[in-house]
Amino acid sequence: MEEKPHLFREIALSYQAMIRLATRRLGVSEARINMLRQFHILSSQKQDITPARLARRLRIDPAAVSRLLSELEAEGSVSRLPHPEDKRKLLLTLTTRGRREMLALHQKAKDFETALVCDIDPEELETSLRVLGQVHERLRRLSDEE
Repeated sequence: MEEKPHLFREIALSYQAMIRLATRRLGVSEARINMLRQFHILSSQKQDITPARLARRLRIDPAAVSRLLSELEAEGSVSRLPHPEDKRKLLLTLTTRGRREMLALHQKAKDFETALVCDIDPEELETSLRVLGQVHERLRRLSDEE
């Protein structure tokens, strides 16, 4: 008897394949996309953006964050400023160039996602999103119970 695919394995494999294809098409690394995404999220939440916070949120080594930030700063996409209350810390901000890049990548990612699902029946897509939302909520509740 043939074994049915495992839902979460299929989701993970699909996500990994999508990220590989998207980064090739967008011409940027996954690390850069994730970094800019975190800038967007933290900015919209009005949270201070520090190298340590980025490292925690991205779950990567602070040295790797520092290297990517140096690259972004050299390109004029990020600026580092002393923290007003703690001079040992740095606050990070996207420059105008960085915001433009982030918005352009966001739009390209939305276009890419639209192209990926354009042949899927809208009702099936809505059902899939609803089920994944339920799974996400269940995971959040289970996590809160620990």
